[in-house]
Amino acid sequence: RFDGIIEFAELEDFIDTPYKHLSNGMKVRLAFAVVSELDEPILLVDEVLAVGDKAFREKCYARIDKLLAGGRTLFFVSHNERDLRRFCERGLYLKKGRLELDASLDEVLDRYNADYPA
Repeated sequence: RFDGIIEFAELEDFIDTPYKHLSNGMKVRLAFAVVSELDEPILLVDEVLAVGDKAFREKCYARIDKLLAGGRTLFFVSHNERDLRRFCERGLYLKKGRLELDASLDEVLDRYNADYPA
């Protein structure tokens, strides 16, 4: 899996670079590549798609779509409504560290947007 991880993260040119010398963006790419290669039934993604360029985000979207199609469960933590709508059907709304609402994604987003109008 090593070669696939490095290829997905697009870090072939940095294979001999110590981890501590990678940029934050490179570290996020590597972390997502590793996690998405695991065989675990549940994938936890926390704002990872907020980092990186558009092309890499699209690559991540395609990988997540593939994992979901394969029956994996995704816990997707984000403030990006577009991404939430793309990947999620159900939402958990946390407010000040407490569960405020566990419902359909539409209900959760409606409640969140009512609490925090634009």
